[in-house]
Amino acid sequence: MTFEEFKDRVFSVARKKGFDHCQLHLNNTHEFEVMVCDGKVDRYKDARHLKIHFKGLKGDKAGFAVTEIMDEDSANMLVEEAYENLKVVESPDKEFLHDGSGKYEDLKLYTGDFERLTGAEKIELAKKMEKVAKGYDGRIVKVPMNVVGHFGVTERIVNTLGLDVSFSNEGGYAYCSLLASEGDNPKEGFKAVVVKKPEELDVEEVARFAAEEGIKKIGARSLPSGKYTLLIRRNAFAQILGWFSVMFSAERVQKKLSPLAGKLNERIGVERLTIIDDPHMERSFTSRPFDTDGYPTSRKRVVEKGILKTFLHNLKTAHKDGVTSTGNARGSGAGFMNIVVEPGSLSYEELIKSVERGILIIDVAGIHAGCDPISGNYSISAEGFMVENGEITYPVEQITISGNILDMFKNISLVGNDTDLELTLSPNTLAYLPSVVVESVDVAGK
Repeated sequence: MTFEEFKDRVFSVARKKGFDHCQLHLNNTHEFEVMVCDGKVDRYKDARHLKIHFKGLKGDKAGFAVTEIMDEDSANMLVEEAYENLKVVESPDKEFLHDGSGKYEDLKLYTGDFERLTGAEKIELAKKMEKVAKGYDGRIVKVPMNVVGHFGVTERIVNTLGLDVSFSNEGGYAYCSLLASEGDNPKEGFKAVVVKKPEELDVEEVARFAAEEGIKKIGARSLPSGKYTLLIRRNAFAQILGWFSVMFSAERVQKKLSPLAGKLNERIGVERLTIIDDPHMERSFTSRPFDTDGYPTSRKRVVEKGILKTFLHNLKTAHKDGVTSTGNARGSGAGFMNIVVEPGSLSYEELIKSVERGILIIDVAGIHAGCDPISGNYSISAEGFMVENGEITYPVEQITISGNILDMFKNISLVGNDTDLELTLSPNTLAYLPSVVVESVDVAGK
C-alpha cells in the first residue's frame, strides 16, 4: 500500500469514527554507523525505520496512535487506538492542527551523497582514521573507537485542513577515541566532527586531533579549589548549552519548570551574548522547513544582546500565551532546531592569550546528573589545561565546575569567532557556536 492509499484509508475511517479532523506524520529514517577497532569492524549498523503518527481531533481534544506498517489493518488500528486514547484524555489544554498557511522555506538539504557511498568505502574511512591515530605517536597505546556514520530523514505531514508538506535531510559524522600513556594512567583523546557532505569528512585530521590531545593530557593533575576564569572550548560549551536549552521551551516555562519563568524581555546575560534558533542552516542535518506541528520554521533571536526575546512555542503553548507559534514543535514539546551563538571578534588563540590565570575547559562529564534545567544549577566534572599569563602550562583533571547557567550567561567576558558545528546532548539538535571566556566560576579540586 502506498502512503497516498494509506492516508486516504485512514482519513476515511477517521471521518466515519467521528473525528472532526485528523493528521498523519510520516517519519522515514536511515541510520548508518560503523566502528572499527584493531583493523576489524567491531560494530555495524545500517537501519531504516518507518513510523507514521496519527493525531485525531474531536472538539478540543486529540487522540494519538503510531504504526510502522502501511496496510488496511494498520489504518483501522490507528484510528481505533487514537479514539480509545481520546476517551481517557484529561488535559485541559486545547489541541490544534495547522492549516498549511504561512511561508515555507525551500531548503536544499538533501543530495543523497552519503547514501551513494558503499559500506566498504565507509569502513575504509574508519580504518584510515585508526591507522593515522595509531601511527601518530608511540605513546598512543589504544584506539578503541573509530566511528563513521551518517543520518538521513524524510518527513511528510498531511491533514484534513489542507496541510501537505515534506522535506528530506542528511548529514554525516565521525569520531575517534583513543588512549595515550607514558606508562602511567592512560589519558583519553577524543575528537568528533559533524559534516554535511562526504568530502568534508577529514578522518585523518580527526585522528591527529584526538592523538595530539591525548598526548597533551599526559601528566594531568588537579589544582586547588577556588574561583577561576574559564575558557570553555566550543565543544564543551555546546554540551552545556545544549543540555540547558530545554529551559527556553514555553511548555516548561508554563509549567514552572524553567529558571526563565517570568523573565521574558528581561536581561539574562551580558550584551555580547546572542543565542539564535536557526532551523534553516544548510550545513546541519537537524535543519527543517517545518516543525512537527507542520508549522513553518523561522530563524529567530531567542536571546538578543543578553535580553530574553522569546520562548520556543508550538501551537498549543502559543495558544495558552496568546501568541503565534514560533515553529518549534518537537514531538509533544518545543525546542531548538539548531542552537547558534553569535560570534565575537577574537580567535581561539587570542582567547587563550587573554586569560591571565584560568582554566581551558576542553571536556565535561556528568551533565545528565549534574545539570538541572529546572533550577539552572550545574555541578559537573571537567578537564583541560591551566592557563597562566596567556600560555597553556599543564594539563588539569579531577576538577568540578559549579554554578548556575544564568550566572554563566552574565559572566561571559569574551566570545570567540571560532564557530563550527558541534554535537549536543539535546536530541536532534546541533550547535553552531564559538568558545567563550567566563569569569569567576567555582572550581573544586584538591
